[in-house]
Formats: sequence, C-alpha cells, structure tokens
Amino acid sequence: MKNKRLQGNDYEKGNWGGTMPDMEISKYAKNYGVEESQVRFTLQFLPKDAKTSFGGVESIDTNYHDEIMNIIENYDDFLKKESDRQKMLESFVMTSGFNIEGHRIIKYQDFIASEVVLGMGMFKSLFASISNLAGTESESLNTKLKEGREIVKNRIKAEAISLGCNAIIGLDIDITMFGDTLLGIVANGTAVLIEPVIDSDR
Repeated sequence: MKNKRLQGNDYEKGNWGGTMPDMEISKYAKNYGVEESQVRFTLQFLPKDAKTSFGGVESIDTNYHDEIMNIIENYDDFLKKESDRQKMLESFVMTSGFNIEGHRIIKYQDFIASEVVLGMGMFKSLFASISNLAGTESESLNTKLKEGREIVKNRIKAEAISLGCNAIIGLDIDITMFGDTLLGIVANGTAVLIEPVIDSDR
C-alpha cells in the first residue's frame, strides 16, 4: 500500500496529527539503524493512515517503511528544503493592493482561493440577537473569526508557495453565514512572483 504523495523526494506536509511515544521512536530507530531525530523528522510528512495502534500505543504502519527510509536517506536534503520553506514563509508578502512597494512583479501565476467552515456552537444565534450579546461573547466570537482568517490565510499562502510564488496581491477575505450554525470564511487573491527593485533599476 503506497501513498503516491510520498513517492520520490517531492514530499509535502502530511496530517499525522501527533507524535509517537519516545519508547516507540527509540525502538524504530534501533531496529532500522537510524537516528531517533530522523524518525521524529519523518512524522511531519506522514498521513493519518500511516499511524497504527496496538494496545493503545501509537506506531508507524510498516507499509510506509520504504517511504520513511527514503526520507531518512535524503535527510540533509529534506532539512534544507524545510529551512528554505520556513525562510519563504517568513518573507512571504500578502496585500489587498496590487502593488508592493520596493518590489516588481515578474510573474502572475494564478488566481487562488482557500476556505474554511466553522461550527458556531454557542454562537449559533448570535446574528439574530446581536444586540443582546455580552462583552465576553463578543470577544469569543472575535477570537473565532480571527482564528478562521488565520487558517485561510495560511492555506492560501501554502498554495502560493507550492506554485513557486512568494507573494499574493489583491487579497480578499469574505465571511458568510450558512443558516445560523455555520460560519464560512473565504480568502482569495492572485499568486505572484516578486523581486526587489534595486536603485539601478529605477
């Protein structure tokens, strides 16, 4: 059982959603003659179905052993890619405008979008009775909206990076209610590749 996303060296972040007990990591590393730090590093690239449990103890499905060893064999390369990705995230630019001061756009890649739907829970009737909200409820709703905006911004940023871009222009974030129980947040914009403008270019 192979996960096609884990083929070759072009790995993307998975949704493992956790870690393994130190004892299991140590055992896996010892069994296959690798470093414990390398085993921990591979976990971020594994999907949920790579996780197995026996007696309540989480471990790695043996069907993913070849993919794991491939990551470990290319450990230094993966570390560099992850370092480069983090640097790109830190320098990434998002703006609602269509120009970025001190930079020029050298490539318009694509129009991209991301969305998230959040359950309103205790806020299901907020918009029907907004005038009756207590301050604490308003603050909690604002926190929920902020979290939702951050989710869609991070997702659209990740998509732009996967397209080889380092900026998004024309960023727009819309909030929509579905009935009185679901809150939809959508972010969209144009993924572009930018570079700094040096004085001699002006």
